[in-house]
Amino acid sequence: MRTYMIVITSVIVAFAANVALDMLTDIPMLLRWVLAIAANLVVTYVLSTIANRRQRSINSDQTK
Repeated sequence: MRTYMIVITSVIVAFAANVALDMLTDIPMLLRWVLAIAANLVVTYVLSTIANRRQRSINSDQTK
């Protein structure tokens, strides 16, 4: 998985989380963005972990 795909997905998740929180709740904007960024960090971590595992798997297959 390319790095730019992780970044694009993370940005879309942050924006979507902010929009969803805006439409569904009446919490202040600063708190909405804090929650959206937290969701963004979780998604980025998960995608980075998956990408690293895939890369290690590819590298180990090439050395055999």
